[in-house]
Amino acid sequence: MATMSADYFYINCSSLTVHGGAVLDASGATRSTSPAFPGAGAGASGVYGSGAGHGAMGGVGSTGGGIAYDDLYAPLLRGSTGGASSSGSGGRGGGSVRMVGLNYFMLDGTVNVNGQNAPNSNAGGGSGGSIYITTQQFTGTVAGVLTSLGGVSSGNGGGGSGGLIAVYYTDSAFVGYTWLYGGRSPGGMAGGPGATYYFQQIDQFTTWETLIVDNNNNNYDVTSYFILAIPGQHNYDFDDVYLSRQASLCIANITTVAQTLNAHTLFGDRTGLIRVFPNQTVTLQVIPYVDTVSRTPVNLIVDVGGELVSATTTYIVGDAYGVSLTLNGRLTGVQNLYILPMKYVVIGVMGHTSSTLLGPNQPGSFTFGLWEMGAASTVAFTPPMGIVLTVGNLTMKYLVYVSANYAEVLATAVTMDFNATLDCNGVSATNMTLGTPLGLAGAGAGYGTVGGSGAYG
Repeated sequence: MATMSADYFYINCSSLTVHGGAVLDASGATRSTSPAFPGAGAGASGVYGSGAGHGAMGGVGSTGGGIAYDDLYAPLLRGSTGGASSSGSGGRGGGSVRMVGLNYFMLDGTVNVNGQNAPNSNAGGGSGGSIYITTQQFTGTVAGVLTSLGGVSSGNGGGGSGGLIAVYYTDSAFVGYTWLYGGRSPGGMAGGPGATYYFQQIDQFTTWETLIVDNNNNNYDVTSYFILAIPGQHNYDFDDVYLSRQASLCIANITTVAQTLNAHTLFGDRTGLIRVFPNQTVTLQVIPYVDTVSRTPVNLIVDVGGELVSATTTYIVGDAYGVSLTLNGRLTGVQNLYILPMKYVVIGVMGHTSSTLLGPNQPGSFTFGLWEMGAASTVAFTPPMGIVLTVGNLTMKYLVYVSANYAEVLATAVTMDFNATLDCNGVSATNMTLGTPLGLAGAGAGYGTVGGSGAYG
């Protein structure tokens, strides 16, 4: 079981085999006696050191975690050092591995650029480093591992973030693993996840791009987002996107420029999250001019001014965080919407639908061919919002609960199963409207007749 260790590796050869048990090791722990390399995402020092950032932000200590940096498509930078605590230094960042010129690469062993765990109480973990491989053939068994984990914190320090891995190849029979999640913290916050990017050159004119983010079920927080934020780039396109174990994905929140993300095929375990910020359009599993079906295996948040473009027939199936879909912006292209049983959906006052990308923005207006709410699901329209719905077939299964200020429904067919509820609670808008009592002592609102008197009538 051979091990070769260094701060970084630059390998230029035609053929490389890493046998089972062998390790190319540029991890922070192995090279802990080498000169310190703080890095662009170094964690801040304090009573509790914050985690170092790289692929994502580091976990929060006394102050915010280290920033994310480097290039998803061509990662070349080392990880960064975690913040020191009052007890001592934080963990060191992982190194970097660059492989070029390969015709053949077989990986049955390990390539390791993990960040170092915090060596002192309450210090921050180091962030994972980078692995960047260019090869014609890429193969390996389940024993093969590319790993760039964030370092674990101790006490109340922040965990280090995962790093970045990019592999460019023509043919692949690799069935091993990539590990890039952030380090945990017993009393603080875990570091965010890194990501794996695969680029396959199938032929002269055809490529295939894959993005994989795994968060290892670390505690969910805004710092755990994997953020697409390559300088100068505002449009991202992936053939496959995999989100697992509470991984969350978004584009950088830059409202001054329009940005897009297109995931042709989306895979997940229903615990992941995609967020759409203002002036962003995220397209999921859509084939232009073709009726498509999508069982979105993630949770979704669409902010005001954001747009989610989904398949002709879309199933809301996300499980985590309590709310499967939060719609405060626009949902485009969905003709048939299915909310699976026991899911929770929240629709804000600016939420609306459109049949096409160029359709009008009409907040509060919803149009579907079919809308089915599965048993025991909940749809909450944020007060003072009501339903203005045009639908061919509306079905509310057993124990469905829909709450809104009011309901205006134009439908060909409506089916409400036993114990399904449409609760129009009559909560009025912030401004005074017809029927709102003027008194300050609980007068009843008027509608069919005069409201009951309070202290002022």
